Amino acid sequence: MRKLLLVICGVFLLSGCGPVYQTHYSYVPPHSWRGRRCVNRCLNDRSFCRSQCQTNDQSCQSNANLEAMPEYLMYVHHRQQQNEPAYRSPSDFADYSNCTDSCGCESSYRACFTNCGGSVLANTQCVAFCNQG
Repeated sequence: MRKLLLVICGVFLLSGCGPVYQTHYSYVPPHSWRGRRCVNRCLNDRSFCRSQCQTNDQSCQSNANLEAMPEYLMYVHHRQQQNEPAYRSPSDFADYSNCTDSCGCESSYRACFTNCGGSVLANTQCVAFCNQG
């Protein structure tokens, strides 16, 4: 359900809002051994951040599924009363709007990398609807 909502929102946003840009980052490591060691800490921090983000998102989705269970059970009961199969799942009734995959891990990593003496080069390119606007 969440993926379907994201696809629908994506199509809506892309259908006439102008060009779509994507930014890719290149990393130039620091020259000193201290800077490289610092970058290793940044990598560890980013890995931990991603792990925590994933754990929090999974927990959020599980809670949303639990909150959706009464509505799902009513749906199943209604379908059984009509002698019809229940095709939907609890996740079809869940509200995942408070769950997010965006934790800021990458932007924090880029800042950490730069603070360690490295350089982050951003390259932004148009990837869709480039002739509009």
